Amino acid sequence: MRTYLKSVNVLAITVAAASLAFGQGLTGSINGTVFDPSGSAIPGAEITLTNVATSQTRQTKSDTNGDFVLTQLLPGTFRLAITANGFKLEKVICAVDCGLAVNPNIVAMQMESGIGYGLAAALSGAITLKDGRIEQGNFDDYSVLRMNQMPAIDVHILPSTNKPTGVGEPSTPVIAPALANALAAANGNSIRTLPLAGQGVTFV
Repeated sequence: MRTYLKSVNVLAITVAAASLAFGQGLTGSINGTVFDPSGSAIPGAEITLTNVATSQTRQTKSDTNGDFVLTQLLPGTFRLAITANGFKLEKVICAVDCGLAVNPNIVAMQMESGIGYGLAAALSGAITLKDGRIEQGNFDDYSVLRMNQMPAIDVHILPSTNKPTGVGEPSTPVIAPALANALAAANGNSIRTLPLAGQGVTFV
């Protein structure tokens, strides 16, 4: 399986729960969480806060959970700017040897859906535990692959005279290592832990 990536600048970023609060000491703080368009937290995003009146700036980076905080702020009006880099998965080429393809269209559909399922797991599919309980409860806090993240897929069925075999989801387990190899070729970093979002890799 072969994957094609391109590095892009993340244009659509959401800051969740950003708040500016001032205490009795006349200083305040702002905090929030940076998400990419798929809802995955972005670690290492650069946050720049500018005081509109004085043009003074403060900078920080989001942590591994995408969270950030800026403290000791004087009262005023502020402009928040967030910058992060990401990858766009443009195309996946899949070759499958399943014996005689009785229905090639069904085979291609199975490969495509398996790739989508595997990509979701590789990019952001994490189940975490806290106090003995699973934290994720539904799709609001468990990210799945978005339509805009789905790459173009070319499926090539190898001609064969062998007996037909099952085509359940053979493309699911191989897409994660193929994607990791593409990332290593793109930026020189080998990633050995999933999901990729937890390793600071953002897809748009």
